[in-house]
Amino acid sequence: GFNLNDFAIRLKSINDITDKNDYIIRGINSGEFDQYELIPEKPINISSIDMIFNFNPGITLDLKNLKLFSKENVYIIEENNLIITSKNTFFLNNEFKNKIVFTSNNNEILNLNLNKVFKDIDKIIFSLKFDKLSLVNRMCQ
Repeated sequence: GFNLNDFAIRLKSINDITDKNDYIIRGINSGEFDQYELIPEKPINISSIDMIFNFNPGITLDLKNLKLFSKENVYIIEENNLIITSKNTFFLNNEFKNKIVFTSNNNEILNLNLNKVFKDIDKIIFSLKFDKLSLVNRMCQ
């Protein structure tokens, strides 16, 4: 079923060695930026992240940044440095912020391509904002 309570994350590496786990992120806060933490089962090299959603159409996502942690470094990847692809979403771009709009009744996978391999990542923090569009049929007002 549809929900606005959780989503899943799948971590991938460019050499196709993928963490076989889908990590469930629970407790979405709507209408404000929040940080969502993921700790992989073991440190992993990653080059892309799949975010798996099952939302009703009309939900929006703002992605501010990702923070990748290893024992030696903290990498902050801003939204404009990611290549984001999907099958059924729209991307609303303006000079202040970019929004991803979910439009399908099916599962949606957003792929975040990190543009390089980050080694031995043991924690990821996503800075995200979920919201609902104000879409109303005029006859329903």
